[in-house]
Amino acid sequence: MLASVLGTESKTLRAQIDVTYGAEPAIGMLVPREMREKYTLKDGSTTEGRATYANFRRYQVKVDEKIGTVKK
Repeated sequence: MLASVLGTESKTLRAQIDVTYGAEPAIGMLVPREMREKYTLKDGSTTEGRATYANFRRYQVKVDEKIGTVKK
């Protein structure tokens, strides 16, 4: 498993976002599995969130193109 952490802080707010990634064999790549967010204000109050991701699918587009000449 792979993870990333983004943190930042100002005079009034501290924020941290953690994302974990996992392999998705159906599409052959790493995808986000879970994201956790935490925001803490200077007064100590916090807001937290959690998102989970599943059911990944590969998006596909099929195009048929023909090149010809324009008759005048």
